[in-house]
Amino acid sequence: QLIFHGVSGKRVNHNEAVRRALEDAARRLALFQYAKGSFTIEENIGAGLLDYSRSRKAQIATDENYKDLVEALDFDPESDVLETDNAVFVRTRYAAPDPPPAYHGKHRRGKPEWVEGPLPDIAGFLPGIGYAKRSSHKETVIASYENALYAIVSAVSHTVDAASQTRARDNSFTSSDTSTSTKVSASEELRGFYVLETWTNPATKEVYTLAIARRPAASAAFNRRSAPAGFYCPYALTSSARSAGALSSSTMRHPFSPRRFTSSAGGSRLKVLSPTTTR
Repeated sequence: QLIFHGVSGKRVNHNEAVRRALEDAARRLALFQYAKGSFTIEENIGAGLLDYSRSRKAQIATDENYKDLVEALDFDPESDVLETDNAVFVRTRYAAPDPPPAYHGKHRRGKPEWVEGPLPDIAGFLPGIGYAKRSSHKETVIASYENALYAIVSAVSHTVDAASQTRARDNSFTSSDTSTSTKVSASEELRGFYVLETWTNPATKEVYTLAIARRPAASAAFNRRSAPAGFYCPYALTSSARSAGALSSSTMRHPFSPRRFTSSAGGSRLKVLSPTTTR
């Protein structure tokens, strides 16, 4: 069985919050079955000190009727619901015919090693890390796992396209102004997108998500051009970029462990995580 978690913001009606969290879990199941991620990043740099702009558009497509998949999830309302100060989490199970291999990540001082170190090597799958700054906990968790999907798209897309154009213009003072415009885009269909683990920084509430997707066939032809040197792609976090985040090393256990949901006396514990398969 695979474990799919879902999250919702807290609501006056508890049952409504649980329903929405189950729908998020169903969306994750839909993304596991099929997902298409695409993004475009444009960066413009002019001659002036403040002459800079950057825009980003991203989209994830999956089964529009994903809410119907709630019925395919095994869920116990007595033991598979946990409330934190501002979110409701659910844990569901799904009998997948061809699940990913079991994943047992290592932790150091309560923090997964992949947050700052190298990505794990999982046969037949490609890993990606998503990161999201603090918002509401629900929105941060969702943004983090979506960014993990974009990270995988960035790594494997057959349609990555990067272009940079520089324009020079003479001005009235016989000098020239130079402006540079860079555009990077990628799009890819994924199968088997699955969240292995999510970690919440207890100090900043930033969320990091480790996810995987099935590795494309080795014979697939790639048509990609690399981004120019110095161009920052937020979906391609290197280990050095991750370690620069000054992450806290304190430990906080999260509801998503293979054991029963737990919480601390001082409030909900937030070290998230999503176990993979249970045999």
